[in-house]
Amino acid sequence: MQSDLTLLATGISIFLQYFNSSMEQADRSEWTLHATRCQHIEEILKGCSIILECCGQTPFLSSIYKLWQISSNAMFLFEQEWWPDQPNESALNIATPTVALKLSALLRPGWREQHHIIRLSTASLGTLRNWVIDFFDEQLHRENLSIIQDALLVMQTAVDLFDLHEATQVPDAPVVPTDDLPIESTVSAGN
Repeated sequence: MQSDLTLLATGISIFLQYFNSSMEQADRSEWTLHATRCQHIEEILKGCSIILECCGQTPFLSSIYKLWQISSNAMFLFEQEWWPDQPNESALNIATPTVALKLSALLRPGWREQHHIIRLSTASLGTLRNWVIDFFDEQLHRENLSIIQDALLVMQTAVDLFDLHEATQVPDAPVVPTDDLPIESTVSAGN
């Protein structure tokens, strides 16, 4: 079993390889970046951030937190390597609630509207997982792969919660035009 620091360093290395293998040309003045690879990691980072900012850092979200750590550090290092004269945009800290909440807290107003980001994050994480399986030994990197797969399950569960919530919402009743209704007369018993 790897220490947390070794696990983090290995994960960052894997993510940096994911970024750097997307470079088409070695000459920095001529290279172009496959935007989808950066976009995948940014979407994963955003999805993890939303879950952690809403629910907190708790044992059941440990894979989400570790994935956030790996993603944010990899993005930070990638930015430093390729844009050394620019300020880094990747944050290495995250604000979480003092009291951890269950995953269904994502259905609260303000968080529920973020469902599209969680969906994109889930798809991007699935793509990254497939790339890791294709290019790395699953046994040797099983702990990092386990983080990715567990985080993917958490995100898929969040997406399922959004879908269930949406399916249970009762649409507004159709408005019946009053022009077509027959006029009823009422007669009181006293007349």
